[in-house]
Amino acid sequence: MKYKALVKNSAAKHDVKFVEYEVPELKDHECLIRVKAVGICGSDLHMYYGHGGYDWVTYPLVLGHEVTGEVIAVGNNNATEYLSK
Repeated sequence: MKYKALVKNSAAKHDVKFVEYEVPELKDHECLIRVKAVGICGSDLHMYYGHGGYDWVTYPLVLGHEVTGEVIAVGNNNATEYLSK
């Protein structure tokens, strides 16, 4: 299974692109979420526009961290009560 993410490639202004990744195998105590919506916060916008203050960021970086969705798989901890939640 694959997914797409918006990736900031460098500190340069507008240096973003959509990248397709393979979904990794889930580890214990991990879950896979089918994303329904993602919020873009102020720090994401500042990085997109190349504003300073993000010298600590390692690129490439996937933007968007305010996520809502549905749990579609769980790791080996058998936490199946979270499926479809």
